[in-house]
Amino acid sequence: MSFQAEDAETVSIIAVKVKHSRTANYHLFDALRGGMNNKLLKKSGHYIGKLRRPKNQPVGCYTLYNSSREKEQVAAYLYDIPKVVQQISEGQPPRKMQAVIPKDAQSSDGKDGLFLEHLHNGTWHHHGLLSVSTRNPTFQDGHYRLNFAGRVLEPSVKNMQLEMAGGEVLLQFGKVDEDTFHLDYKAPFTAFSAFGAALCQFDL
Repeated sequence: MSFQAEDAETVSIIAVKVKHSRTANYHLFDALRGGMNNKLLKKSGHYIGKLRRPKNQPVGCYTLYNSSREKEQVAAYLYDIPKVVQQISEGQPPRKMQAVIPKDAQSSDGKDGLFLEHLHNGTWHHHGLLSVSTRNPTFQDGHYRLNFAGRVLEPSVKNMQLEMAGGEVLLQFGKVDEDTFHLDYKAPFTAFSAFGAALCQFDL
């Protein structure tokens, strides 16, 4: 999967699925860093981090790491995947996600490796983290609806908005046509963490 900024002529970030991995594991590469003549390898100079599901976590839990030697965590996502029986009986419901990200670059130490635990336990606010969750859509005329202010043109169960407790939307992701999605975000999300959130909307 690749991410291209609307005002950019080239792809900005590329996600490559790690083969033969026991859990979902994607390496992320900066396509704008020194050209793309080299192969997409961790040592090629384009590697910026990874998104993976830890072995000790259930399906739907993901952690985003940067490329530092300490492998610092920069976000954690809890993605609610409906059971097959529920999808058959109720249809495909809207995607649900919770996430924690640092409030700013200095507010949280990603070396503690406990972002998912803070998300599970509700202790994120004690560790310099900001919690966001998907906004609940309204159900009208047989469809779930969210207000994307014209940025999203096609209905999809992958359309979503991440908001703070007060209702401010920090990130939104939605379908424009068959193969195109818009990803909009603002601080404290970065292109790196926003791309990780977008990846979680696909069946990893």
